[in-house]
Amino acid sequence: MDLDRQAKLANIGSFYVGVGSFILACVVVYLAFNPLVPIPANPGAGTPPVVTVPLITWAFIGSLVLAAVLHAFAAILHFRVAHIAPQTASQQHDTLTSSTPAIRKDDRIFVQSSIGHLASLCANHTALQAQYNTRPFIDKWLKVSGTIANIGRNTVGSEISIDFTYAGPSPAMWFDATWHERLAILNRGDSLTVIGQIKMVSEQIVRLDHCEIVEHQGNA
Repeated sequence: MDLDRQAKLANIGSFYVGVGSFILACVVVYLAFNPLVPIPANPGAGTPPVVTVPLITWAFIGSLVLAAVLHAFAAILHFRVAHIAPQTASQQHDTLTSSTPAIRKDDRIFVQSSIGHLASLCANHTALQAQYNTRPFIDKWLKVSGTIANIGRNTVGSEISIDFTYAGPSPAMWFDATWHERLAILNRGDSLTVIGQIKMVSEQIVRLDHCEIVEHQGNA
């Protein structure tokens, strides 16, 4: 039996226990005022029977009624919190998810790492092991700095790439077509600081997509 069904059955059982306690309390109250065998106040005197209710009986009745009411209320409250509230939260999550863009600047998670460190996660490992090691970094964002070695256009699409003069593992930075005019005036040897979304990590290359230039210093 799954946990959700067990919780529902527990709520139903708790509710009916509360109802049963309340009914029992009502029966006790009725019998207190209407006993099955009336007891005369002064037996043998011919006076009408009078029902007397001791103080301890009143205390017991009050406690029983209060316990029944609280028990039933707790069961109802628990049912609403356990089933209605999660459903509302789920609906709110679906609404937010459907209206959230795929990439938003305020949602970016930046990796405090370097190209060399990311590439080292692939060194001396199989491709499958490397993919497993670098998976936590995929789709996160990385900031890199370097000197422009070359700028080229993708022969298939409209993306533009920038290569840095790195001696070892290097970033492959891909810019969207909207950057074409700004990248066209850059020169070889210019210093850049770029942010990009990590899409692939290998022993030699770290691919960054949707790149943006955050700092530029020309080569005078």
